[in-house]
Amino acid sequence: MSYPPATQAQPMSYPSPATRAGRGQAGVVGLVLTAVGAIALVLGYTALEWYKASESQHAKLSDLRSIVHLPGFPSGFPKAFFGWLDWVLLGAVIAFAIIANLPSPTATAFRVLTPLVGAAGIAGILLALNDQALSNGHIFTNAWLGLYASLAGFLIVGIAGVIGPQRANR
Repeated sequence: MSYPPATQAQPMSYPSPATRAGRGQAGVVGLVLTAVGAIALVLGYTALEWYKASESQHAKLSDLRSIVHLPGFPSGFPKAFFGWLDWVLLGAVIAFAIIANLPSPTATAFRVLTPLVGAAGIAGILLALNDQALSNGHIFTNAWLGLYASLAGFLIVGIAGVIGPQRANR
């Protein structure tokens, strides 16, 4: 009678956190949506008009920024938002969405943070524009493409961050 050859016992190994997380490939769909949203945000922030009352009366984001920094404009949220916070939120939501779609152990955290920052961007725009000194509470009266592109950009990038990287096949 012959017995099978003895096999050596293999030491137990535990998968690394990266393996347990199911690292795969970068999330192409999420990255494409991030690019689309980022383009909408950059165009809305730099090139497109936010308000247009007539052919001769129009305002871009830079004009709103100038208005809130005029002497005598009351300090408060619009001054802070259009002074620096708007660009911080824009940069953060895009960076967070990119990180959320890359295969890394931090992707899960950024998949949670990205939509929160996107929502903060939308809320920030609406709260700053709702200020009585800026719009008398009529945000969408005479609103134009720049405002809508910026709101849509924050929404698209926030959603893109939720998608995350592709999972590895097991």
